[in-house]
Amino acid sequence: LEAVIVAKAAVFNARDALFRLTEPPGSSHQWNVQLVPLHSPRIDDSPRDVEKEYQTALEKRPDLAALWGQIAADRARLPRGENGVWPQLDLVGTWSEFGLGDHHHNANSALFSGDFYEFSLALSFDYPIFNQTAEATAEQASLSVRQGRKRVDSLEQQIVLDVRTAVRDVLSGRQRIRAGEK
Repeated sequence: LEAVIVAKAAVFNARDALFRLTEPPGSSHQWNVQLVPLHSPRIDDSPRDVEKEYQTALEKRPDLAALWGQIAADRARLPRGENGVWPQLDLVGTWSEFGLGDHHHNANSALFSGDFYEFSLALSFDYPIFNQTAEATAEQASLSVRQGRKRVDSLEQQIVLDVRTAVRDVLSGRQRIRAGEK
């Protein structure tokens, strides 16, 4: 008797969920309508390929895609942290133009004379002695990549569990329907 009561409640809950999906907001008068199916439920007896279902789940999970995106971002930060540990040699160039002073009456002709420019080139060499910040940045990026990979592994295991559980639920549902028909 308790199973019948639970089953009836499940039918009404499913009906309400269907109304929520199909009816516009504010049409509360539709909530008391009785649904009558036009066709008998059809049971899909095709076998379930767990591996195919698993591959589909891997392709469709947005949380898995987000984790892979985070790993890609962490990998992109990895070279920056690693490069900060090495010595750095930069070539620096500057070009300056000085004002024309009180010779503004022939400013256009003086502009291209080359008398008012300054150029400089320099080499800048940095050698990190106690570069703990760069080492910490490199290690943090490396750890982030490894942690992200562990999170992906954990999520993939959860996906396997979810798929296997769903397939078992489908098979169990089929068996329950067949048992109810007898």
